[in-house]
Amino acid sequence: MLQFIFHNMIIIYFLLELINRNSMMEMMTTRRMRLNQLNNFWERRNKMAETRKEKRNDWRKAVLTARTAKSFFIILKRIKKPTRAVVPERAKNSAK
Repeated sequence: MLQFIFHNMIIIYFLLELINRNSMMEMMTTRRMRLNQLNNFWERRNKMAETRKEKRNDWRKAVLTARTAKSFFIILKRIKKPTRAVVPERAKNSAK
């Protein structure tokens, strides 16, 4: 009788060990999955930040080119038609 109880205790012990090991494995896999999710989240966030930075840089470049183009056209206008203060001077000189 004592031997039977001892034998059952050993079997129960091994079963508990197996269950424990399985739960440990499940915990590890869930932990790994969580880590993967976290990594994916950070990767996505970093990618989004990079694209945002690129868009911002593109916008800055566009603004700069627009400003330079605007100033360029302003200079062109000034070259094309001189200011009105200069025109009468020329007219006076040519009249003499």
